Amino acid sequence: QRHGALPSVGDEIEVYLEAKEDSEGLIVLSKDKADKIKVWDAITQAFEKGLPVEGRIVEVVKGG
Repeated sequence: QRHGALPSVGDEIEVYLEAKEDSEGLIVLSKDKADKIKVWDAITQAFEKGLPVEGRIVEVVKGG
């Protein structure tokens, strides 16, 4: 887990199911993707309700 403390045994965390079974027969989960989906869901809801969204400028993109 990149942000914050690592989860401990018994902790509940939200994850994204990437694959039901990989080449070794294991389930592939992603906490990072789950976090990104959660953020986009919040942004989408704010847009639909006409609410402002706070953010941080991290890069200037030419033409956009």
